[in-house]
Amino acid sequence: MKNKLFAILGLTIVLLSLVSMVSASELTNSVDLTVSGVDIADTTVSGLEAGETVPVRVVFTATEDVEDVRVKVWLAGYRDEVYASTSRFDILNGSTYSRLLSLTLPEDIDLSESYDLNLRIEGKDKSFEKVYSLKLQRQTYNLDLLSVDTPTEIEAGSNLPVNVVIKNRGMKRSEDVFIVARIASLGVEKKVYAGDVLSQDSADEDDDSENDAVEKTIYLSVPEDTLEGYYTVEVTAYDTDSEISAQKSVRISGTGSATEVLAASTSKTVKTGDAVSFDVVLVNTGDSMKIYDISATNTVGLNVEVSEPISTVSGDSSKIVKVTAKPNSKLVEGTYVFSINVKEDGKQVKTLNFNINVEGRNSTTTVVAIVLAVILVVLVIVLIVLLTRPQAKTEVSENYY
Repeated sequence: MKNKLFAILGLTIVLLSLVSMVSASELTNSVDLTVSGVDIADTTVSGLEAGETVPVRVVFTATEDVEDVRVKVWLAGYRDEVYASTSRFDILNGSTYSRLLSLTLPEDIDLSESYDLNLRIEGKDKSFEKVYSLKLQRQTYNLDLLSVDTPTEIEAGSNLPVNVVIKNRGMKRSEDVFIVARIASLGVEKKVYAGDVLSQDSADEDDDSENDAVEKTIYLSVPEDTLEGYYTVEVTAYDTDSEISAQKSVRISGTGSATEVLAASTSKTVKTGDAVSFDVVLVNTGDSMKIYDISATNTVGLNVEVSEPISTVSGDSSKIVKVTAKPNSKLVEGTYVFSINVKEDGKQVKTLNFNINVEGRNSTTTVVAIVLAVILVVLVIVLIVLLTRPQAKTEVSENYY
């Protein structure tokens, strides 16, 4: 009984194998491969530089009608995945198809190792595979920034340490290497000399002083008046033959504010009992909207009103807030000072002081008013006299003849 079961199982495996062979039959028997514009006539691809992105052109003629076909290429023998694929498409028997893929080759290669470039054209129950031997060589001159490390946040006025590790991935020594670190928006920049950096192939394993990597720490002085926010730190390593750059983002806790408070005029003259207005300009130089609390202090003898005590200003825009001051009618002549305080998120941003020169009413005007009043009274009296005086009788003379 067991022998029969084993026989049936063996027969099933054979049948599945045959089905698998049929399902995996090739959908083409003619494939042309072009890498970086060079036709690959045999199975060897050479002359490619590590780290470059190469175009891979696959041309084939279909021997069957197949649905959902993909063209794939990948690199075997490297620790990370190096892979490219097309989208799905259908093919018809006898038709020729051309597909272009882009493959980025690994940068840190070992010249002593070989790599396989795999090509696979697969569709529904059909496929074609071929393996090419890939010979890579390093670029002649090729600097690489292995790491750029900075603190995530610092205070304005302090030094920002920028730790940089550069590596020579080229085939030849990099001579007179410089490293530049900068915060362009603050106008801060510093350059250091890293010296010569050997290549991996030329480094002397018995000499610890010679290496294909160099580490340097650069200190950038951040100005004390730096506004709070995020800033980009750019690092560039270069020699006469190659250059590489990287960026990091650092938050600077500044003592300044992304707000400016201005006044077109801070001193005006006004008569007792009259009102005068000032323009307070809020400028938001930041990216996000800000809310300001505006209040008046030191207003003895003055009635001061702010048109918008709570004001919102969008990022990178400004607003004018009116401040009206009116001296008390009993206030004597002189100069009076009051203050306008502007706060953002409860923190004092700016205090502006305004002067009001209070003058009494003009004396000439007062005299004229009194004279006019006297004349008016006299006219009224004359009018009353004229209206109340009895009229004289009219005498009529008679003539007798």
